[in-house]
Amino acid sequence: KKIGYFHRSLIPLASGYQWKERSQMKLRVMNTDQNVHTEVHANIDQHYGLRDFSFRLVSSGAVFQVTGEVRTNGENKQELRGHITTGNNSSPFTFLLQEPLYLPTITQLTLHGTVLQPGEERRYSIFNPLTAKTETITVTAIGPESLSLKGRTVPTVKVVEHFGGTTVHAWIDHEGKVVKEEAALGLVLL
Repeated sequence: KKIGYFHRSLIPLASGYQWKERSQMKLRVMNTDQNVHTEVHANIDQHYGLRDFSFRLVSSGAVFQVTGEVRTNGENKQELRGHITTGNNSSPFTFLLQEPLYLPTITQLTLHGTVLQPGEERRYSIFNPLTAKTETITVTAIGPESLSLKGRTVPTVKVVEHFGGTTVHAWIDHEGKVVKEEAALGLVLL
């Protein structure tokens, strides 16, 4: 049963890309239907590393927003600085970075032009706006798989992603685009 939509776009810029995501879902939470809207806007570099972002989640009138920017601090080290806003409350945060940082859904872009062998694994540092924490995402290739979508066969590579106790299965085509995703709570994105 369709419960909403999810749209992603990648717009080339002179020195990287602009990433946009929008979703709208009607979920049943504690026996009550909830409309949940999310928006992500991010500027990323040519290798899909995070430069800055804004994340916004709206549900039943409640607004949760996280913004951040990767900067070089006074010690010449990279850090993520941002704010978490709920209602009228805003809290700053700072995370020192040891390597490039990504948003969870952007790590799939890094696989563009890559042929992963079954069992091959990649690890990325991510910032998860829902938990407002940095963590590691592990992407492991399961292997090639053909999907039948809208009456045509699409060759893909199936991968499994693990982060923050969540497992996501994704099918990625030869252009690096996710053509199917099975996420938490049994959600299937096509």
